[in-house]
Amino acid sequence: MIELKGWIWGKKEVYEREVKYMFFEGGGSNYFSEQGYFQVCEHTVEVELPETFNPVAAQVSALNAKKEAIQRQFTDRIREINDAISNLQCLTFDPSGTASYEVASDEIPF
Repeated sequence: MIELKGWIWGKKEVYEREVKYMFFEGGGSNYFSEQGYFQVCEHTVEVELPETFNPVAAQVSALNAKKEAIQRQFTDRIREINDAISNLQCLTFDPSGTASYEVASDEIPF
C-alpha cells in the first residue's frame, strides 16, 4: 500500500454542466490555475499496488522508449545534415567542397 498526498482540482468547461475533478500531487502549481482549474482541497489517496508490480521493469521500459525516441531524432537529424551536404555538392561532387558548373553552349538562352 502506498500513500499519495496531493490536491483535488476542479474545472468547469463552458459547454459542460458538471465540474470535472482530478487529483494531482502538487498543490502550488501555476500550470493548473493557468488552464482554468481551481484547488478544491488537500487529499490523501491510498493505493494498493499489485504484488506482481515490478518498478524496475517499468523504469527499463520507459528508458527504452526514451532511447528509441532519441535514436529516431538522431537518425532524422543525420538525414537532414546529409541532405544539406548533398545539396551543397549537387553541382559536381568534389569532396573538398569546391563547386563548379559548366554551361553547355546550347543551354545559354541568348
